[in-house]
Amino acid sequence: MKIRNQEEVELIVRTTIAEVIEVDVEEVELNSSLYADLGVESLDLLDMSYRVEQEFQIVLPRIDPLYIASGFWEKEDLMKDGLITDLGISLLRKSMPELDPNLLKPGLKVYEVHRLFTPASIVRVILRLLEVKSQIPQECTDCNVPNESAKGTPDLHCPNCEKVYPMPLATDILMEDIKALMS
Repeated sequence: MKIRNQEEVELIVRTTIAEVIEVDVEEVELNSSLYADLGVESLDLLDMSYRVEQEFQIVLPRIDPLYIASGFWEKEDLMKDGLITDLGISLLRKSMPELDPNLLKPGLKVYEVHRLFTPASIVRVILRLLEVKSQIPQECTDCNVPNESAKGTPDLHCPNCEKVYPMPLATDILMEDIKALMS
């Protein structure tokens, strides 16, 4: 597995976004809102996700941190009557430090959360997933043969004995990170 540094990941993400929305890469700043500043639409996001997943051989989560966290906390503790609760805002601030904290304030509507995402949000998640993937054995523990990427999945496998080394699900990784941040 090729190790990627933060600058390389940032450039790949910015370039991918620029290609999808057909703008110069210089127009894609890490702190730009994907929706408000860059005009990304739902289909663009799907295209970007697919390209990034292919490039890094990972699978991005398809839900935001609040929905991931609702696997640990009660949903009503995080969002109520269409608004993010104080606990939900605290969780967003801690789990998405790249976001402008002034945007994460009482009265934030649930449907507005995804509109706050930035290229830096994508970079943060990719770097975390690559960190976890780097902890998967790079060499088969049975054959001592270098593992290879499994086609179409983020998993690694041994080309000799076919042993599979699964990559944990992105939602599980981020859930554990959120629980650690909030404890």
